[in-house]
Amino acid sequence: MTCICLLACGSAYGAASDPPTRVARVRSVEGITTVRDAGAGSPSRVTNNWPIAPGDVVRSEKASRTELDFGDVLLQLEASSELEIDALETATTEVQLTTGIARLDIRDSVKETIRLQLANARIQISAPGAYRIEVAQNGDAWMTVRQGQAKIITDLAVFDQRSDEEVAIAREGTFSLARAPPKENPDSREARSRDIEGMRSVEHVRPSLAGSRDLNDYGVWRWIPEFGMAWEPTRVARDWAPYRFGQWIWKSPWGWTWVDDAPWGFAPFHFGRWAYIGAHWMWVPGPRQVPAAYAPALVRWVRPSREHDSVGWYPLAPGEEYIPPYAASDSYKRSVNLFAVVTSRTMSPHARSTDLISSTGLTWTSREMFAHHPSPDASVRASVR
Repeated sequence: MTCICLLACGSAYGAASDPPTRVARVRSVEGITTVRDAGAGSPSRVTNNWPIAPGDVVRSEKASRTELDFGDVLLQLEASSELEIDALETATTEVQLTTGIARLDIRDSVKETIRLQLANARIQISAPGAYRIEVAQNGDAWMTVRQGQAKIITDLAVFDQRSDEEVAIAREGTFSLARAPPKENPDSREARSRDIEGMRSVEHVRPSLAGSRDLNDYGVWRWIPEFGMAWEPTRVARDWAPYRFGQWIWKSPWGWTWVDDAPWGFAPFHFGRWAYIGAHWMWVPGPRQVPAAYAPALVRWVRPSREHDSVGWYPLAPGEEYIPPYAASDSYKRSVNLFAVVTSRTMSPHARSTDLISSTGLTWTSREMFAHHPSPDASVRASVR
């Protein structure tokens, strides 16, 4: 069971020895949005596919809008709004909405309980639907249910809030329940939900996997005898290869993390493996029933020699182990390599040869770009050599 909590009051994120196995993702950005890592002193301007981890503070500036993808839940942060991610776990997600407006779009396949903790109330969602939460700078809060149902718990009462109802909760704890104002875009949520539920990707990838809902529009699924169902991107450049068009960012607590330029470029670069079959790159997500653990980039690094001022990388293939470059327990390593363990078959020799990797999957950039200990906002663009 997964819980998503929006908190208008603070809560501390307890550091663990292992990095999180689950993250959110910046699905879209209109305007300027910044993220301040838990270990960073200054915020970084983010782009699409930026990973959002526990401890991150996300701020959507004036005239901006940001959509975060949690897998089964989309969270839209309106202009001049700020939230902090307090926890992202298999069973619990806690988000602190400091000020502004957040909209939740809960897909119909979700079975989880969603809890929203405000400064003066607890809100429990028992059904999928569309929800709007607003927190004013003075602490007043509003909760609107467009579709679905929520339970409101305050010090004064416990009551149900149903579709097209709005509750206003003053910072002193008093509240009022009334009919919600007319919808801004009456058909937007219904149309998007139909599109989401109709995707073929959910048949092959866990719906709770961030980024899975965008695959259908940019590729096709094919049966590969060696690996089962695999996804092939169809709108890519002739010289395209995984981890080639994007940037490396320094992301706490993992370190160097890949952020891809493609609109679909999240799930295939942090989960599963890539195979090169018949002159086509295919993403193999692994068994749908196995919960996937997040990795910053599933690549193998290449450093030719000290004389070469370059560093390269290429994607891991099915069956190849990911060795975290950061501190992690044996339990975490097993979790992040579940795919490699489950997939007993490896690439055939012709698909894993050094020459083929060099000509198709190997990408280079200057070693100097990675030479110094990075600042929190460091980033490195990939380059083809």
